[in-house]
Amino acid sequence: MSVPVAPFSRLSLDEMSPTSQFGPHAALQGDVYEPTVEDSSSDLESYSDSEDDDDELSMVVQSPTKLAYNINQLPEKAQGAVRETFSEPPAIALQQCRLIDDTYAFQMTELVTQSIRIRANGDGSSQLTCSCGRGDEAEPCSHLLWLLDRLTKQMLYDYDPKTPLTMTQDGFAKELGDPFTAISEHHLDVLSDGLHCQVIDPEALSEDDLASYRVQESRELLSAVYGKTPEDFRPDIFARPVLGKKVLKRNDLDCTVFRMLLDNHHFFNYFQDAPQRCLGGETSSRMRQAH
Repeated sequence: MSVPVAPFSRLSLDEMSPTSQFGPHAALQGDVYEPTVEDSSSDLESYSDSEDDDDELSMVVQSPTKLAYNINQLPEKAQGAVRETFSEPPAIALQQCRLIDDTYAFQMTELVTQSIRIRANGDGSSQLTCSCGRGDEAEPCSHLLWLLDRLTKQMLYDYDPKTPLTMTQDGFAKELGDPFTAISEHHLDVLSDGLHCQVIDPEALSEDDLASYRVQESRELLSAVYGKTPEDFRPDIFARPVLGKKVLKRNDLDCTVFRMLLDNHHFFNYFQDAPQRCLGGETSSRMRQAH
């Protein structure tokens, strides 16, 4: 089991500027999709052309994963919900996912824990529900939009991000097809690896089982910072990791950061995305290797 950490070999803790805004909002920024407007012969014509383009493309928005969605088929209320979610993404981190009978369940944390359920219906369509209870037929909740956008990014990994997807009223891209069927075809374990979200066995839910996957990922992330193999990095910490309540380990920054990675899902996501922010590099996904 491995995680995409190659760019960490060129990254030091000093490069993580303390002036950078910490938190999910620093990494998840959505905005209106705006292609380049060609130059015109006069300022008046340029301004007029720009206004026309804005009017024409106002129904295309860009998500935090940089996918473009065409929302012109949605009711006005739903359009507003999509715009709001993508322009100011909720501070969400995935905790775990599982398959329970005919339902894929994704658990995520915000200020409170929320659960998205994607159930297979008898008519071949999926039933999408969120534990927040704020979604309805005209306006999907922000949690559902957030999750389906990330699942779509994983499952349509070779889709041209400059080509707008068609947003459905249920909160996912039409090009994805039925969400339950799409997840089934791409396999939950492959998807969870790309999302850094552990697949758990509903029959075995000990605290040790839930933490083991994150321990291994954290070791690989920290070892990559030092350019070492995970097996050789700090065996004194990882041979028998202590998952106590205290995060601070005095005189030991590596151990302190390791405990922070286990303790806070948002910090783990922030740390895992550091190579993209500091180096501008791209990390490969096991999903692409699987295909």
